[in-house]
Amino acid sequence: TLVTGQTITTTGQGDIQFRAVSSAFNNATSTTTTVAIPTGTQAGDLLIAVWVSSDTVAASALTSEPAGWTIFRAQTTNANMSTAVYYKFYSAGDVSPSWTVSAARDIHVGIVAYSGVDQASPI
Repeated sequence: TLVTGQTITTTGQGDIQFRAVSSAFNNATSTTTTVAIPTGTQAGDLLIAVWVSSDTVAASALTSEPAGWTIFRAQTTNANMSTAVYYKFYSAGDVSPSWTVSAARDIHVGIVAYSGVDQASPI
């Protein structure tokens, strides 16, 4: 379960399997944070990215989000913490996604890859 009341749907071909994970941290040194596609990711794998700002920037301050990613949920919990969750199905040749904010901030991004997720109704 990703969020209370939300689940990932299987393909019916087998169980959902964890494939790999990658992450990046931008220590307020740049406005852009790029994270690599997890090593071993294969075409058709579901990628879930979690963007977190531990600084005073709201998720609404994102000026550029990666093309092809669908936002699932964004939330600012207080003046010092914002999160946004995105997903997409990986295609061969997809590039490492980047998120850009209006000013350099502490930004963390992690991506998890799963196989066996139903592409028609993933969440």
